[in-house]
Amino acid sequence: MPSPEGASGEDGGLEAPPPPPRGPGVNRWIPAALHRPRVANIFYEVNTDKTFRLNTSASGCDESYKKAQNRLHSKEMWKLEGNTLMVSSTNFAVGQSYKVTVKGNQMTWVGTEGQGTLVYQRK
Repeated sequence: MPSPEGASGEDGGLEAPPPPPRGPGVNRWIPAALHRPRVANIFYEVNTDKTFRLNTSASGCDESYKKAQNRLHSKEMWKLEGNTLMVSSTNFAVGQSYKVTVKGNQMTWVGTEGQGTLVYQRK
């Protein structure tokens, strides 16, 4: 099937727009949805057994991408101490830490090591 107009790559992902302006107080990132439009249908599953999995089944992405992402996230675990969340694929030998807040059905992670802010919505 041919790629949509303006698309590139095997997965039909869109070309990235020019980078946003930079300067004092400006640190914006292009949303991943511009690179992979199907990202809205990818979900993280935070499970009670402390596993943290990426679910790409409804994404519409090609199988090789789904397999690569599932393999990448297959060993992820989480642990919470107070409001500090750590996620790791190495049994916590290394990992990423975030300060977590929950308000309604929205969960916000603020990186403790400069990773930025992630906002999740419960589906």
